[in-house]
Amino acid sequence: MITKNIVLGTVLLAFGIGVYAAPLQVMSIESRESGYHALYLSGPIQDENCTLTDRAIVLESSDGGKSMISVSLTALATGKKVLLGVSGCSIIAPDQTQHTAPKVVKVHIYN
Repeated sequence: MITKNIVLGTVLLAFGIGVYAAPLQVMSIESRESGYHALYLSGPIQDENCTLTDRAIVLESSDGGKSMISVSLTALATGKKVLLGVSGCSIIAPDQTQHTAPKVVKVHIYN
């Protein structure tokens, strides 16, 4: 399992996507009317030089955004772990442009 995670991490990093070193638990999801949804996990988030690293942002309007929220909700409800892919930073909400957090580009749920 560790080898698989290292290989997956290496492949994603080659495409410019930061990943966690290991799957983590989704601790909470902050769903917002604006479509900028925050995921809080059980471990550190890949540092993308954002102002906040205690959460990652899923943009509902992005390609796959609704699917990534759905997978995250499933993981939270079932206690499954996720491997998160992040790339760059996103504002955390349209009315909070001074704060940024890693932008989620992939959510992989584990059994």
